[in-house]
Amino acid sequence: MNAYTPLLHLHSTLRYAVLLLLVIAIVKALMGWLGRKPFTKADDKIGVILLALAHTQLLLGIALYFISPYIQSILENKEMAEIMKDAGMRFWVMEHAVGMIIAIVCITLGRILSKRATNSIFKHRKAAIWFSVALAIIIYMIPWAERGFFAGGN
Repeated sequence: MNAYTPLLHLHSTLRYAVLLLLVIAIVKALMGWLGRKPFTKADDKIGVILLALAHTQLLLGIALYFISPYIQSILENKEMAEIMKDAGMRFWVMEHAVGMIIAIVCITLGRILSKRATNSIFKHRKAAIWFSVALAIIIYMIPWAERGFFAGGN
């Protein structure tokens, strides 16, 4: 059985859970930061679940990268210079993967730095900032149809 299709569907579906939880985490962090509210166990749990989902999504993405027939075809048949000149190939071979790894690093930093912060305001602020940066990167790196990156697929 080919694992590519089920993994691709799982990766595509899980992104909505990551995005939803990321937005919830940002809103709660902003409300806590700006409202000077205590950092609660619920705030901490959202960060833990977000971190787990994001890392799961990353592992699925890494697996897809190495088993994707589209990526493998490009890497086997094209020179890197040719890949870099083509926006679609460059997006799938480099930009999407690197951008999403950076976004996951931002989520991880948000979780770690908020946990280590000395008071609730700093905890909320660090989470809000790092999670917001991650969300911006993720939104930019999603292969939106209008960017024309669905031809060939991942």
